[in-house]
Amino acid sequence: MLNLRSLPARLVLGFVALVIITALAVGIPAILILRAQLDVQAQSQITQGQRSTQALLAAQQKDLTNLALLTAQRPTLRQLMGESSETLTPYLETLRTGADLTLIALCASDGTLTASAGPLAPDLCTTPETTRFQPAPETTLWLLASHPLDDPTQGFVVVGLRLDDAFAATLRDQTGLDQIFLVDGQIAAATFPVATLVEFVLPPSGTSAFTLNGEPYLFVRTSLTAGAENLVAFPITSIIETRRQLTQLILITMSGIALASTFVGVLLAQGISRPLSALRAAAATLRKGDLAAPIHVPTHVPEVSIVASALEDSRVALQHTLGELRRERDWIEHLLESIVEGVVTLDPRGHITYFSRGAERITGWAQADTLGRLCDEIFHPADGRKFSECIPAPDRQQKVTLTLHDGHQATLAITGARLAPPVASSARVALVLRDVTEEDAMRHLLGDFLANITHEFRTPLTTILSASELLRTYDGRFSDKERIEILDDIRSAVGRMTLMLDQVLTISRSDAGRLEFRPEPVSVAGFARDLLGKLEKAALGSHRFV
Repeated sequence: MLNLRSLPARLVLGFVALVIITALAVGIPAILILRAQLDVQAQSQITQGQRSTQALLAAQQKDLTNLALLTAQRPTLRQLMGESSETLTPYLETLRTGADLTLIALCASDGTLTASAGPLAPDLCTTPETTRFQPAPETTLWLLASHPLDDPTQGFVVVGLRLDDAFAATLRDQTGLDQIFLVDGQIAAATFPVATLVEFVLPPSGTSAFTLNGEPYLFVRTSLTAGAENLVAFPITSIIETRRQLTQLILITMSGIALASTFVGVLLAQGISRPLSALRAAAATLRKGDLAAPIHVPTHVPEVSIVASALEDSRVALQHTLGELRRERDWIEHLLESIVEGVVTLDPRGHITYFSRGAERITGWAQADTLGRLCDEIFHPADGRKFSECIPAPDRQQKVTLTLHDGHQATLAITGARLAPPVASSARVALVLRDVTEEDAMRHLLGDFLANITHEFRTPLTTILSASELLRTYDGRFSDKERIEILDDIRSAVGRMTLMLDQVLTISRSDAGRLEFRPEPVSVAGFARDLLGKLEKAALGSHRFV
C-alpha cells in the first residue's frame, strides 16, 4: 500500500497536483466565461420577452380604447338609449360578439349600470374615461376601457377583455415565453397546464427563479396595477444541461491528464524509492529502540547517502545520551531513597505517582499500595478534612495531623513544590513529608517548663520585694533582731532563686549528657518551718498560719 507521506508518493502527488492546478487554471475560467455568456443570453431573452409582453399589453389597451370610442359613437346605440334594456341587451351582445370582447356595458352618468352583455367585471361604472387593469375577487383579471357617449349626460360605454388562459397563450405565441397573470398572489391565467400549477408557489420578492413540475425557470415580474402582476417565465433546462455537459468534459479531460501525470510521476519516483525504503527501515529500527546496529544504506543517490550518514551520527549520539540519562536516573532514584523525609508526587488529578522509602517509613504505607490511588484515600487528616484541601501552595509549608496506616496519629510538616514551568496550565505536585511529632511535643514541654519556672521565680521575688518594702517603710519600728530576720528572709529568697537557676542549668546539662548525680539529705520539718516563717513575715500579721 502506498504511503502518502513517503517522498516518492509526495513527488507523484506533487506532479499530479501541478498538472491539475494548471488544468483548473485554464478550465475553470473557460467554464465561468461560458456560464456567464449563457446567463447573459438567458437574461437578455427574458428581458426582451418582458418588453414584448408590455408592448403587446399596451397595444391591447389601445385597441380597447378605440373600441370603446367607436362603440360610444355608434348612431344606433344613441337611438336605442331611450329604449328598454330588453332592446339594448341584444344589440350590445351583437357588438360584443363581433368585436371579440368579453363584455360591453352601458353606464349612466350617476355610475349605475344601464345594460350589459357578457359576464360583468367589478367596478365597471366607476370611471367614464380610462383604460385599466381590474382585478376581480374570483381571481380573475380584466382589461377595461371606458368612453363617454356623445351626450355625457346619457352616460358612457365600458368594453372589457378578461385575461384568461387563452389570452396568456396568445401572448406566449407572440413572445415565445410562458405567461402567468396573478391576482393577489393567486394565479388568474397561465400558459402552463392546470395539473402542473397545483404545486406552484409564488416566488418571494427579490428572487428571479422558480421550479415548476421539476423544470427550472427564470422569470421577471411586472406590476400591472394594485394586486395584479404579470410573470414572464423562461425555461433554463437547456442552459443547465449545457453547463453540466461542459463541466463533465472538463472533468474527464483533467482526469485523463492526472492519470498520465501519475504514470510519469511513478516512473520518476522509482529511481529513489529503493534507497529511501532502506533508509526508512533503518529509521524504524531506531524507533524500536535498537541503537546497537549500525546504519548502512547502499545507494548511488548522494542526498540519500548524506541522510544515512547523519542518521548514523544521530544513532551514536543518542546511544551515548541515553547512557548518561540512565546513570542520572539511577543516581536521582538512589538520592530520593536515601532522604529521611518522605517524597510524594501527585498528578493534576491528585493520584499518587511516586512514593519514596522515606514516605513508607513515616506513613506506614507500602509503595505498591499507594501508586495510582488518590491522595485522599491514603492520607486522612485528623480534623476530618480532605488531604487535597491541606496541600500547601508551592514553596510553602503546612503542618497537618494525620491518622497513619496503623491507626496512630502523627504531625507532619508538608512542603509543596510545582513540577512544571510556571506558564503550564497543569502540573504535577511534589510533597516533602517530615514527621515533627516529637518536635511539637518538646516545644509544648518547653513552654510548660518556662511557664512553671516563671511562676516559681515570682515567689522569692515577692518575698524580697515585701521584705525590702518593710525595711524601707517601717525600719524605725523594727528591733535589730527583727531587722536581721527580714534580711535573712531576703537572703533565703535569693538562695532559692539561685537554687532554681542551678536546677535549670542541671536540666541543660542533662540535655547535653553532662549531668552528675550528687544526692544530699533534706530535713522536711526544717524546710516546712522555714517556708511557714517566710509566709508569716510576708503577710505582716494579716493572716495566721497553723
